[in-house]
Amino acid sequence: MPFLPRDLIIQYAGGLGGGGGGIGSGCTFSTSDPVPENHGGLESGTTITGLSACEVLQQILYPYQYPSFTAFYMDSQSTTLEVGDKVVGGTRSFRWNTSNSSNIQSGSIEIRDLTGGNVLVSNLDNDGQENVDIGNDKVLTSSGSYTWQIRGLNTKNETFTRNYSVRWYYRVYWGPATTDTLDEAAVKALSNSQLKSSFAGTYNFNVVDGEDYYYIVYPDSWGSIGQAVDCDNGFGWDMSEAGTVNITNDYGVTTTYRLLRTTYKQTADGCVNIS
Repeated sequence: MPFLPRDLIIQYAGGLGGGGGGIGSGCTFSTSDPVPENHGGLESGTTITGLSACEVLQQILYPYQYPSFTAFYMDSQSTTLEVGDKVVGGTRSFRWNTSNSSNIQSGSIEIRDLTGGNVLVSNLDNDGQENVDIGNDKVLTSSGSYTWQIRGLNTKNETFTRNYSVRWYYRVYWGPATTDTLDEAAVKALSNSQLKSSFAGTYNFNVVDGEDYYYIVYPDSWGSIGQAVDCDNGFGWDMSEAGTVNITNDYGVTTTYRLLRTTYKQTADGCVNIS
């Protein structure tokens, strides 16, 4: 149904044309609610045969206000995890917010495990919270995501949805070191690390021992970088690959990493953009 102002009064008299009748004199709106959007509320394909002039005006000036999910999430759950980490299974609390809630059908809310392909709970009222059994722990041992979805029906019997995803990433390490290559312990001892989806990005380095190689260590499966340029002047950095090393993270996942470093030792702090 179209949006209806709270105190709308429509007075209708006369026809569309002839005599003193017409839309201007025969159809009078009285409401304190402002028009909710720009004119043009009649959607393409709408049939107006049989509607009064007032009804047509009402649909133009106060069109249907489609509901939507403005938020949907799992309580106390990070959306960024390292490979091997888990989303704890069992009963979890989902929360959501909606707009134009009066145009949502009662009892039409459901929550789905979109990745698993099954409906977790249905026939919910739009009360903004539900405790849901999501089943077993969700664990990914390589980069990827797991997605849940909330669905509802508007009063036009149309479905609207919103997704919530948790994503798993590999850890990238970088920092200065004096040796020509690094073992697992030395990689983990580098001064910086971050969960990333690729090696692309900006890396800052601070010389510690007077003369250091600058290392960037990332999963070998990502392949070789395209270029390395100085953050300040755009000049290319001379980089070399120094082999690979197997690294087991805190969650027991072992990954082969590639060692990338400056070809020569550096004596000053630096910043490089990798792509």
